[in-house]
Amino acid sequence: MTGPGIGRRAFGAMGLGLGAAALAGCGTGRGDGRQRATFYGAPDVNAALVAAFGLLRREHPELAVDSEFGAFQGYYDKLATRFAGGAAPDVVMMDFTHLAGYAQRGALLDVTRYAPDPVDGAAGRPAVLDGGRFRDRLYGVPIGTHTQAIVVRTDLAAKYGVAVPDATTWESYARICTDIGKASGGTVFGTEDGGGSDFALDIWVRQRGGQLFTESGRLGATREHLAEWFEYWRRLRASGGAASIDVTANTTVRALVAGQAVIGFNFSNATGIQGQVKAPLRMLTIPGVSARDRPGAYQYIKPTNMFSVNRSTARPDRAARILGAFLTDERVAGRLGMTLGSPPARAVFDAARAKATGVGRTILDFDAMVQRNATATRYPPTRPLGADQLLTATGALLGRLNLSVGYGQVSPRQAAEDFVNQATSYLQA
Repeated sequence: MTGPGIGRRAFGAMGLGLGAAALAGCGTGRGDGRQRATFYGAPDVNAALVAAFGLLRREHPELAVDSEFGAFQGYYDKLATRFAGGAAPDVVMMDFTHLAGYAQRGALLDVTRYAPDPVDGAAGRPAVLDGGRFRDRLYGVPIGTHTQAIVVRTDLAAKYGVAVPDATTWESYARICTDIGKASGGTVFGTEDGGGSDFALDIWVRQRGGQLFTESGRLGATREHLAEWFEYWRRLRASGGAASIDVTANTTVRALVAGQAVIGFNFSNATGIQGQVKAPLRMLTIPGVSARDRPGAYQYIKPTNMFSVNRSTARPDRAARILGAFLTDERVAGRLGMTLGSPPARAVFDAARAKATGVGRTILDFDAMVQRNATATRYPPTRPLGADQLLTATGALLGRLNLSVGYGQVSPRQAAEDFVNQATSYLQA
């Protein structure tokens, strides 16, 4: 997801935050001393989580929680306010981008001592807990996972007669997208503009021996990585292979959904985008550097969302048991289905895969393939505080600079220089 993020200033007073009013959830709040949990998502996500908490309560009454939930918009600002006021719930939803900020400011409990009991990482798929670590301490336990992907509109690919192979290199991807643009007479682009995609850039950097961020929380991508990235997308737009900068800047509907592009970048948890496109979508790995690379070799399975424990909770053992249940309890974790992506635990994943059909089976098969192939480099360091303002928040620096290159306001090399210089400010503000 994207949306407003929290910079360091939002964590100012009392160590954790100035923000909007307290979280206005839609859930319960009985005030009877039970654990409290807060989370966010689309209506189907919130409904699935409420049902899973209800199942947990019936099986383990001592783990009953009062749930508070709402939309993503503003969640983290409001959560920071609640931590600052000492009113944050016992169990809180986190994502890959915000975890480090809350951990760094002392808001979250290190649950390392609860692994493997009740947080059994060994029962999870490989590296399942790595996305919840910050500086070698475990602060988040995944409740769903996904990986990076491109999706192809099969109807438009067939219409313009351009074959898209199961695996591509960045060079062949550009050629295929340009061919689509030409075959359509310039009415359809081969691909959406991926220059502002943080996760595509992430894989680009990993394929070149780097990481977006270092273990110490500094920018790991180099000026050369970034200049080549901005130049790649400048050329692809110029060839007609990628969506024009005006389409990218001014549309409120994704070019893929609107039928203006055949291919787009997406996470593998693609039920949402498939629901907006009538034709079946093919799911492929991010382009590689060499045709010799295994598909997805530089990708990784990452949490869609995690549950974390408030460091000030009065019942840390119970909170940790809740996290463990959402990871490995086949009934509780299974109740979520695929609303938050692929199940993190092997047994739950295998059970879901055995029953899945259609897009659900496509997603699970794809994630399993990437899990097998993603061995070319190590799991990335946790994104530091401020990373969302660089990469994913509304108006993030990466997207702004990609637009600036597209409008001819700066060169790719100057955009790279600006990104590095401003990243230092964002990450140290």
